[in-house]
Amino acid sequence: MSKRIKFIPPETDNFTIKYFKFPSEETGDIAPGMSLLMSIAFTAPSFADFDDAITFVTEESSFKIPMKARRDPPQISLTNPMDCLNSWLGDRVDMAFRCVNTGGDGGFKFFCEKDEDDSKQTDPDTIRIGSFTLNPSEFYLYQGSAIDIYVSFNPDKEGKLEENLILACDNQTSEFYKLTGYGAMMDLDIIAVDGKEVNFKENPFETVYFDNTNPTSESKRIIRVKNNSPILVPFHWSIYKQKNSQKISLENEDTHYRVSPA
Repeated sequence: MSKRIKFIPPETDNFTIKYFKFPSEETGDIAPGMSLLMSIAFTAPSFADFDDAITFVTEESSFKIPMKARRDPPQISLTNPMDCLNSWLGDRVDMAFRCVNTGGDGGFKFFCEKDEDDSKQTDPDTIRIGSFTLNPSEFYLYQGSAIDIYVSFNPDKEGKLEENLILACDNQTSEFYKLTGYGAMMDLDIIAVDGKEVNFKENPFETVYFDNTNPTSESKRIIRVKNNSPILVPFHWSIYKQKNSQKISLENEDTHYRVSPA
């Protein structure tokens, strides 16, 4: 038995019914085994995902046929947080973080989490926030392509430093990213003398005394030095006959003392 069917067009302007044809040119009836031919056009105002539906109404009921417009979304792998490790105050560490896209093509742009930080940006390809500089801040990745994100860390104060960014995609999705680093100051400490623990910071001393020693004999003392900073510190002991802060040299003066390792 033939059924009369009407349809209600999509609600949004993104989907448009361009053409339709019933089996009969006179009525909207569809007999068993017959079909309605319909042509639908989709217009994308952006790279986002879109949904809509066409509602069909029969003499007894109604039903909807959903319409979905999708593109293969980008899938990027970028380490989070982007950790710049440790740097001396006033020094700089440069890091590169690899960003790989295994999904569909997509455009990306970094933004500062706070609007006031975004308003301070003057270079369209670089973000400067706190002790960090990131570039490129905007890029496009095709499927299977990759790019290096460069971050410079120049700490101006001691301790753990971090800033928050937003990475937005042109499909109207976004993700929070964090920049981290540790600003370090030189912190060397004498923690023991001849195996006996000392508190050099509370009870500092400038002189190490040796026992009386016969000529051609040798007297030793063992000083344990600890590096409390998170960065490896190269060192060199220099021996002077007389303390002089204005005279600094890697050459030892001719004295009766030596330090090992020097």
